[in-house]
Amino acid sequence: MARERYDDALRAEALAPLLKAEIGEFELLHGDPERAVTLLEEAVARDPRQADWWIVLGSARREVGDRSGARAALERALELEPGSELAAERLRALG
Repeated sequence: MARERYDDALRAEALAPLLKAEIGEFELLHGDPERAVTLLEEAVARDPRQADWWIVLGSARREVGDRSGARAALERALELEPGSELAAERLRALG
């Protein structure tokens, strides 16, 4: 049910990046990291200043096996928010 409502929202003509980021996080948490990557990449392309979105994108990229992409997203999050413990922790976890 929730996924169907999110799909309807995605069809809206003027979808805000925030909604794409939120739906991307939902998809990551519900087992579709590929879709999460797509949505989060679209969100950060439209508003690249959101460190939290870059962190979630890093997690989604890691889930699909894109370690270098995950590292780049997490590094970007740290550029935007140098004190982010979550971004630093996830970057360390990548090794």
